[in-house]
Amino acid sequence: MRTAQLRHLTCAPGPVQSDPEPSSPSRRSERGIGALLRSIVAQWRTERRLQRDAKGYRTRDPRAVRAAYDGLSDAEFEAINAPQRWVNWRLIPRIVAPLLPERAAVVVDLGCGTGDSTEVLTRCLPAGSRVVGYDLSRRRLDTAAART
Repeated sequence: MRTAQLRHLTCAPGPVQSDPEPSSPSRRSERGIGALLRSIVAQWRTERRLQRDAKGYRTRDPRAVRAAYDGLSDAEFEAINAPQRWVNWRLIPRIVAPLLPERAAVVVDLGCGTGDSTEVLTRCLPAGSRVVGYDLSRRRLDTAAART
């Protein structure tokens, strides 16, 4: 039985950007630790509501995980994933940079979700590289594929 879907997401790499958010004064508060704290609170509230509504997604059964993630609205998924998105732009470039080859590469993004980490990876890779996004949720893969 097949428990996962695989789709290829090919993006043209851009310049490495450790913090992609605009530096305008109105957006500065969205980049710092305050933004992370707000995203953690939103995540916590969303998870509590999902638990109350019996939409638990924290399990080890791949079928249950897929069903739960496919059942989340886009807003629920974004709230749950917001702290990770904040961290991705700060850590992935630092972690990946010393490991990258100088020529084009194919990189696998396991658990790519809606493509936030995939986007960060494409900005770190040499020109001509590809990112293969893998996720259990078809709904999240469709969102990721639409971003490319």
